[in-house]
Amino acid sequence: MSAAPFVARNSRWRIIGLIAIGLVFVAIGLAMTGMIGSGPHEDDHVPGLVVLLADLLGTTRVTALHILGWLCVGLFGLIVPVGIARLRDTGPVMRIDAQGVWWKSWSDRVIPWSQIREPRMRAMGRQRFLTFDLADPQAHASDSRLQRRLSGANRALGFGHVSLIMSGLDRSFDELVEAFERFRPA
Repeated sequence: MSAAPFVARNSRWRIIGLIAIGLVFVAIGLAMTGMIGSGPHEDDHVPGLVVLLADLLGTTRVTALHILGWLCVGLFGLIVPVGIARLRDTGPVMRIDAQGVWWKSWSDRVIPWSQIREPRMRAMGRQRFLTFDLADPQAHASDSRLQRRLSGANRALGFGHVSLIMSGLDRSFDELVEAFERFRPA
């Protein structure tokens, strides 16, 4: 009898939490721009990043704070529509079994075990990744242009071609690693 596959789906509550965090940071960004509240003033205490940005751009601290605020609104504002789309997707988004690894964010095709090289765990802050290289990166390139670009940046940071992450999913990182080890041929 073969082992049951590892299947991960979007977690409704985790995604709602991510959307809420995104909305909080959008509100902070709007406050930094002056769209909410009284807005920043030149004599306000500001973080060193704002001072550095103001110096680099040759502008005032208030303008630098406005720039950072709009960046915050733009970046964290993307979480909301992406989160809503993920809430609607109730099917599997990751599967690991005897055939290999399938990750919906990467491709609609399974990456066979014969193509997976040098799996390793990495972390950025508190986010943990299971990352690996591909024997033939062209044959198993991501269907997503964004993922292909991120893959190149990830490689420059010491990650593999593919970096699996569990944020917003209903399974844990430890379960992912256990399944990877269980199904990966010796």
